[in-house]
Amino acid sequence: MFTSGATECNNISVKGVMQFYKKKHMITTQTEHKCVLDSCRCLQQQGFDVTYLPVKTDGLINVNELRSAVRHDTGLVSVKAVNNEIGVIQPMEKIGEICKEFNIPFHTDAAQATSTNKSKCDGWTFYKVLVGYKTAPYSLKEFKFSSNCCNSVLKLPEAAVPTLAP
Repeated sequence: MFTSGATECNNISVKGVMQFYKKKHMITTQTEHKCVLDSCRCLQQQGFDVTYLPVKTDGLINVNELRSAVRHDTGLVSVKAVNNEIGVIQPMEKIGEICKEFNIPFHTDAAQATSTNKSKCDGWTFYKVLVGYKTAPYSLKEFKFSSNCCNSVLKLPEAAVPTLAP
């Protein structure tokens, strides 16, 4: 799947997953990138519910609030990996564990992650992902986060990976 960049990739990920799984609720943060927030507002106009998690004074989400926001009809969690304005790195592993526990697809806008301290990002592993690169997006079975120009990463539940037509 090829996209023109992060905005298009985020739009496809957020809207596409919610419409594919036909669940009516998603969780994101109040500090997401504008393109993700715009996608959430679009989904709300179509009848979806969106929970906007606040961030603490340090810019991080409270993972306990994330866990409490999960509902039986939650179809996606979208949390930006690195805030492009203050540089805070969200607790991606903990967020991923919660998503895995509840079998919820996990999307992150990781466009800013490559500009952070490399040692803080190396080792993030995502399975069954949709990855958008500025130069060449790929759909991969496993992607280890590195210094590539990654725009968007989508972790899908193991048993529910859609087949994307060419």
